Amino acid sequence: MRFWDEVFQDISKNYDGIETQSIHIDTLSAYLVSKPHAFDVIVASNLFGDLYNQS
Repeated sequence: MRFWDEVFQDISKNYDGIETQSIHIDTLSAYLVSKPHAFDVIVASNLFGDLYNQS
């Protein structure tokens, strides 16, 4: 998802006060199990974002 990463990095430059990072989806899945408190907001493409739908 190179395009997604490029757009995310470009837009995040407009928000200096917000810390961002890109994490591979497999690594993110492990972090969500082991360190769920480490995330405030997760921004993801539709391809992977719907994996964590809480509805």
